[in-house]
Amino acid sequence: MWEDPIVKEVRQARLEIEQECGGDFRKIYERALEIQKKVAEKRASDSTVKAQKEALLVA
Repeated sequence: MWEDPIVKEVRQARLEIEQECGGDFRKIYERALEIQKKVAEKRASDSTVKAQKEALLVA
């Protein structure tokens, strides 16, 4: 059977996270929320930079 390398990588990451959190779902969930917050902050700052660059081009 063909094995998708991306699926394999995601499954490995999931197992590592479960082990780091001791299988505690609350810890896994809290970690996911922290990562989500960091990504949201990065995306917001990327959008701000993009808007500033566009404003400079229009001016």
